[in-house]
Amino acid sequence: MGYSEDCGFKCPGSQNSHRSSFGKNIRILRLPGSFLDREYPQHLSGITVFRRSAVTYPGDPQHGIYTSLPAEYRRYRRNIDMASNWISYNELAWTEDFLADPADYRDEVNVYIELINSTAVTPVNTVLHLGCGAGGFDVYFKKHYTVSGVDISTGMLDKAKLTNPEIEYIEGDMRTIRLKRLFDCVVIPDSIDYMLTLDDLKQAVQTAALHLNPGGVLLIVCKPEETFHNNNFVYAGEKGETHVTLFENNYINPYVPNTYEITLLYLIRHKGKLSTYMEESKAGLFPKKTWDKVLKDAGFNMETRSLDGIYDKYLLGEGEYPMTVFIGRKV
Repeated sequence: MGYSEDCGFKCPGSQNSHRSSFGKNIRILRLPGSFLDREYPQHLSGITVFRRSAVTYPGDPQHGIYTSLPAEYRRYRRNIDMASNWISYNELAWTEDFLADPADYRDEVNVYIELINSTAVTPVNTVLHLGCGAGGFDVYFKKHYTVSGVDISTGMLDKAKLTNPEIEYIEGDMRTIRLKRLFDCVVIPDSIDYMLTLDDLKQAVQTAALHLNPGGVLLIVCKPEETFHNNNFVYAGEKGETHVTLFENNYINPYVPNTYEITLLYLIRHKGKLSTYMEESKAGLFPKKTWDKVLKDAGFNMETRSLDGIYDKYLLGEGEYPMTVFIGRKV
């Protein structure tokens, strides 16, 4: 697999299921059949909008489907003190087993490894992965580097620790975490979009700068405003008597500049019983010139590569999902 400055590179066989997490600006909706029962509803056009209550989580025995799911899917219990309140990345983190196989990340991570090694001026031994999610990327990063992962959602961190027990995983916010140590490389391949505001973005990039050795490598994968489009995706998988389907809608709201909306709809069937969940959030969407300035101001000398084809097989109907890789070094 290769790439060039002119044509970028493609990962035709890999999967990335939007599963890293940040956790803010969330609305949790309930459709008929959902088993999230003990919340505080406000009715909007027949759909119930839930404001999270710290006293409950679907792992509780009174929540129907979780009492009958296999034990390995019941272990993801809501920590009432967690910073992230995404159900997708906490209570429903177990669906990662159905929607993404670590093997699907191989081609994509190999591209990143090639870029990192060709950009570095000294050998890269240590990598800090911000927004590491469930650890799918790290299955392959760890074959080349000593990896430390940071994520804000404990549900995803629980899965990452099970997948990669030899890796150090830390709960934290990529905008503010300070580990008081330096790394040869910082990667943010799947979560920078959750920096909703320009200030959020600046803080995350500053975190990367503060954790890099002089000349260290930074890799960020993002969707600049100029190339982003409205899209729909579908992911599905089943094991035993449980079947999970996830629909994802990305929508650029013309009335809310520099953002796009992410809506996730889960259909979960276990022994014929259907439960549905909908979750809405917003993500940042910045023009390339903004990215260039933020990275330059933070002390990075960066180049870009295009990354196409990763999501094509999950697109519903016509669409495209080009992404941009920023790769460079700390000056």
